[in-house]
Amino acid sequence: MPVPIAIDATAGGGTSNCYCTVAEAEAYFASRGFSDNWNGATPDAQIQALLWATRLLDLQVWRGMKRMYTNALRWPRAGLQDRDGYIVPYDTIPTFIKYATCEWALYLLKEDRTLDEGGFTQYGGKVGPITDPAFYARKPMPDGVREFIAPYLAGGPVGSGRVGRS
Repeated sequence: MPVPIAIDATAGGGTSNCYCTVAEAEAYFASRGFSDNWNGATPDAQIQALLWATRLLDLQVWRGMKRMYTNALRWPRAGLQDRDGYIVPYDTIPTFIKYATCEWALYLLKEDRTLDEGGFTQYGGKVGPITDPAFYARKPMPDGVREFIAPYLAGGPVGSGRVGRS
């Protein structure tokens, strides 16, 4: 029998492995409709989905910079503004990252999309007139996740998600 994995959601921790706790996910899903896959999952499956969602979020290219080199995860980050222009605190995991983790976990509980053809593998490919033997095909992240994090991704909407000078 596998040993249960514990979640460590310490902001900026050197051994952190998740962006939110199960209790935070439970609170999120209590206020969200259509979360039957979460509610019907075993506690171990919920933990596994949250950990996996965190790993997938950590594969993204973010604006700003990781707060400390010793952070086990890519958040918290410094040098970011939220959608309303306020500084994103650099010593906590922002709510939008917690929500994105929950959304991706829910998606992963529905089905394993990382195994789709071209999921997370490298292959030669062609995009329009460009041929690149190192073209990476990736199944896009769920739309619900992207809605929470788009302004904070490198290449996200211009003028959002970063602190700059005018």
